[in-house]
Amino acid sequence: MAGGIPQQVEEFIRSTIVSIQQLEVLLLVAADEARDWTPGDVSRTLKTNTEAAAACLGSLAAAGLVVPSGEGFRYAPPADLRPVVAELALVYRTYRTRVTRLVFSQPTDSIGGFADAFRLRKRDR
Repeated sequence: MAGGIPQQVEEFIRSTIVSIQQLEVLLLVAADEARDWTPGDVSRTLKTNTEAAAACLGSLAAAGLVVPSGEGFRYAPPADLRPVVAELALVYRTYRTRVTRLVFSQPTDSIGGFADAFRLRKRDR
């Protein structure tokens, strides 16, 4: 356990979570498993825009944590990840700053691509 974050939770964050917004969407849908969450529902609950909520739900679906259900998505992770996500919820409440730092410490392709756009390159002659 590094800094209050259990190893399995840290590994899950590093392998799956790309933003705090995605993390908060995951914890929201996990807290009410029986509910179908639309991007609009998530947007209103978390006070974010609908497009961002839809993107987060899409990334969680791609990760196998939510499945399409009705007009939205329902929390349905593999059985081995249920306790990890439950522990992540507890850890996030207790060590929010540490979890946030861990999420932000990860390199992301989009940030790298953005940074690459500003690199100075020699012109091809």
